Amino acid sequence: MYVASSELDRFLNESVYSVVLRTCKQDGNALIAKLKELATEAEGVEDRNTQIGPWNAYQIGNLRQAFSAVMNAEFQHMPMFMVTPKKGYDVMALIYTGSASFPNDLARKVPESIVDIEKGTQCVAFEFWTAAAFHFHRATESVLRKYWEAVRPGKNHPGNKTIGDYLTALK
Repeated sequence: MYVASSELDRFLNESVYSVVLRTCKQDGNALIAKLKELATEAEGVEDRNTQIGPWNAYQIGNLRQAFSAVMNAEFQHMPMFMVTPKKGYDVMALIYTGSASFPNDLARKVPESIVDIEKGTQCVAFEFWTAAAFHFHRATESVLRKYWEAVRPGKNHPGNKTIGDYLTALK
């Protein structure tokens, strides 16, 4: 009982799945509590072959069945990839709605930057740091081109249209 409760606790709270398991934790914790209760009761028993009895077996069976059903349902709706948390960011938001991490009016002011913002936040979620930097720099270039058009209306864009060329021309 002690080993089973410890392994289940480790699975729910310390495994790679612990960050995505939400719904089944309540049922899992109820099962852990019952297993620990029986393990504590067994500590004073000298004979290790003592049976837990039909009522305790029935309770454990019901708790296991409830936990198993909810966990299986939760795994069916889980994404096929596993991503570890990134500080205070919601991983699913980084993957599916990354532009939500940026000012609300960015899509209206610089719509061409949104694709790179979305790809950049996905790269952060999957820890592709170089690719994330690439996409964020491209988004910055998009914003800088729009800024150029706002402060230098009608003027030709500078040279190769790189960040350095824009900054030099803006000085």
